[in-house]
Amino acid sequence: MSGKSDIWNHFIKKDSGGKCKYCHQEVKTKGNTTNLRNHLLRRHPTIQTVSLKKKSESCGGNCSNARDGDGQVFDDMALGIVPVPDSQNVNNSDTESVASSSGSVSVLKQPTLTSCFTNIKSFRDTGVKSGQLANAIVFMIAKDGLPLNTVEKIGFQYLMKVVAPLYKVPARKTITHMIDDKYNVLSAQLKLKIQEVEALALTADVWTDTHNSQIYLGLTGHCIYENKLMSIIFGVTALTEPHNADYLAQVIINMTEKWDITSDKVVAFITDNGANIVKAVTNVYGKNKHLPCFAHTLNLVASKPFDNKDGLDEAKKLLTAVKDITTYFKQNTNAADSLKKAEDHQTKPLGLIQSVCTRWNSIFYQLERFVELSEIIAPILLKYPKAPTMLTAQQLEFIKDLINILRPLESGAARSTHSVKNPTGGPVLAFYPITEQEEHLKTADDTKKVLKNTMDPVAMQVQVSGVRKVAFKKSRGESGITTVILECESELRDILSGLDSVYIGWEAIPVCDFINVTCCRKCQQYGHLEAHCRSKDTICGKCGDAGHRADDCAAAMTRCATCHRFGWRNAETHKPASRDCPDESSRKSEGLLSPAMADCKRLRLHQINLGGSATVTKELASIARNNGLDLVLVQEQYARAQYLMQIGPESKAGIFLAKTNMAVAILPHLSNSHCIVCHVSAADTYVISSYSQYSDPIDTHLLHLERTLHTLRGERVIVGVDCNAHSPLWFCEPRQYIGRGPEAE
Repeated sequence: MSGKSDIWNHFIKKDSGGKCKYCHQEVKTKGNTTNLRNHLLRRHPTIQTVSLKKKSESCGGNCSNARDGDGQVFDDMALGIVPVPDSQNVNNSDTESVASSSGSVSVLKQPTLTSCFTNIKSFRDTGVKSGQLANAIVFMIAKDGLPLNTVEKIGFQYLMKVVAPLYKVPARKTITHMIDDKYNVLSAQLKLKIQEVEALALTADVWTDTHNSQIYLGLTGHCIYENKLMSIIFGVTALTEPHNADYLAQVIINMTEKWDITSDKVVAFITDNGANIVKAVTNVYGKNKHLPCFAHTLNLVASKPFDNKDGLDEAKKLLTAVKDITTYFKQNTNAADSLKKAEDHQTKPLGLIQSVCTRWNSIFYQLERFVELSEIIAPILLKYPKAPTMLTAQQLEFIKDLINILRPLESGAARSTHSVKNPTGGPVLAFYPITEQEEHLKTADDTKKVLKNTMDPVAMQVQVSGVRKVAFKKSRGESGITTVILECESELRDILSGLDSVYIGWEAIPVCDFINVTCCRKCQQYGHLEAHCRSKDTICGKCGDAGHRADDCAAAMTRCATCHRFGWRNAETHKPASRDCPDESSRKSEGLLSPAMADCKRLRLHQINLGGSATVTKELASIARNNGLDLVLVQEQYARAQYLMQIGPESKAGIFLAKTNMAVAILPHLSNSHCIVCHVSAADTYVISSYSQYSDPIDTHLLHLERTLHTLRGERVIVGVDCNAHSPLWFCEPRQYIGRGPEAE
C-alpha cells in the first residue's frame, strides 16, 4: 500500500486498513483503496474530492451503479439524525446489496417523505422523542447529583447536537420546573407506598458540607414492600440553630410529618452515639425504639487505643510516627516521586494513606498500607536528611499485632455498611463477646465452644452438649478449607439447618444439611459399614460379582454392584457408591442418615389389618403412642394418612411411622401397591408389609416376596404378611377364600 492516493486524507492508517476520520469506523483494505472509496460514497456522500469524482467516473459499471444507487440517499444530517447502523440490528428489508470490485456491501434504503416529517415532528416540544429526552436529562441530573446548569454547559450542548441536532435542549429554568414536577408526582406515589407499609425503620445522621460550611441532618428509611427491602431518602434539612436535643427533635418531627409517618409505624430509629441526637430520638419515640449504629460503635472501639486522653501511650506514639512519615511523602515531591518509581515494578501502585478522624477504619488502612510498603519506604527515607526517622523492626512487629486486632473490627464495620439491599443485623451476633480471642476449629470441644458463643442465646434452647460427634474433613488441593461435620440431636439439627450461616469469630461459615449414606465395602449395600455387615457373601466393588474383592478383580469393566444386583441397565454407567447411583440418590432424598443420627436403637413394631376402617386409620398415631411403638405394619388401610408410607393412593399395604425423627427410606424398586419395603437405618433392618388380595391367586405375591428376599439376602429383614388368597399349590378351590369364612358362606 503506497498511501499516495488522496483518499488517505479522510482516513487514519491502520495495520489492516484505515480508520475513518468522520465516523471512526475501521475499513479493511487489501492492497487497494476501493473499500475506502466505497465507504465514503456510502456513508459520507457529501464529502467528495476531485479525484474521487474521477474515480467514480472511470471505475466502470459496477462503481457507477453503486454511486447511482447511493448518490440519492437522503441526507439524514439535515434532519438532525446521525445514522449509526448496527450490523446486528439492521433488517434485511432495510438494506440492499450492491456489487463492487471489493465484494458486496450493504446500503441503507432511502427513507420515505412521511417518515422524515414524522421524525422531525417528534423532536418538537410536544413530540414523543422530545419528552423521552427531557425525562432522560431529568433522570441523569437527579440520579447522578449533577448541578442544574449542566444543560447550559458547552460540552453537554455539543453532545446533544451530535446525538440529536433537531432537539432543543431545555434551559436551566425549564429543567428546574421539570424536576419539581417530577418530585411532586413521585413523592405522592411514595406516600401511598408508606401507608401500605406496616413497619418502618428510620436512620438519622448529622453531617457537615465542608465546601459551604453548612451542617445538615439527613433522614432515611428502610422497610419491606412487596417482599423486597426498600431504602428511602426522605430528605436533608439544613440546621440553622444550635444542635441541642430539642431542636433536633423538632426537625425530625417536621420531616416525618411531611411524609405522613406516624410514630406507631416506626419500629426502630438508628443514630450514632452522639448525646444530642440520642436524646432527641428518645424524647420523640421513646428509649425502646432507639438503637445505636453498630458500625459507629465499632469505629469508636477501634479509635479508643489512639485517643488523646484515654489511649495507649505506645499505640499513640507509633501512630504519630506513621502519620509524620505519611505527611512527609505527601508534602515532599521528591520523596513522592521516588516512591512512585520504586512502585513501578508492581502491577498496581499503592501509595500511602493518611488517616482522618472522621473516616471509619482510616487508622487501620493507614497502618496496613504502611506495613505493606515499609521495605520500599525505608531506603527512600535514608536519602533525605530532613526526613523523619523510620520505625524499627520491633515497632513494625507491634504495628502488625495492632493490625491483627483491628482487622476484625474493620471487617465487621464493612459488612454492616456495604449492604443496601440485604439486612446487616446478622453479623452483630458474631461480635459478642468481642474481647475473646478467635478460636480455630481443631477439636470437638473448640467447636462446641464456638457454637455456644456464636448462636443466638434466645433461639439456642438446646444445649450444645447434644453434639454426639465432630468430624473434620480437609479439602483436596491447596484451598486449605476444612469442613466440620456435626452429628447431633434432631432438635439441635433443626436449629442449625435453619441458619444460612454461623459466624465463627468474624467469619461467616455456611451451614448445610449433610446427609451421609454409608456403604458397606463387603456386600456393597447402603445403610451400614463393613464392621457391622452380617452378609456371608463378598461382593466385588468393581465388577459387582460375588466371590472376590475389588483388589483381586481382573475385570476390565467397572460397574455399580448395587445396580447390577438389582438388574438395572445403568449399572455400567457409574462406579460403586458414587453420586450417580440412583439407589444412593433415592436414599438421600428420603432422608436416610447414618445410624448415629437416629434416636432409637431397637425397633418396636406391630402388625394390624385395618379392614378399610377410616376411624382406625385415623387412630394409628394414638394406638402407636399408647403402645410405645416405632412402626406399625398395616394392611387394608382406608386412605392416605399422615406419616403413612405407601405406594399410590390405592395401596393395600403400608408402614406407619410413629416416630417422626426416625430415618426410614422407601425402596421403590422393590415396592408396589400390595407390598412396601423400607429400610430403617437406626436398626439397620429392612421392614416389609405385604397384603394378598383374597380374590386373586397368591402365587404372584409369593413370587414378588421371593424376589425381594433374594435381593435382600444376608440382611436383617422383618416381614409382615396378611395372606388372604387361594392357590392351586394349597389344593384349594378358587372360591374357597382362606381367612374369609363369613364371606365364603
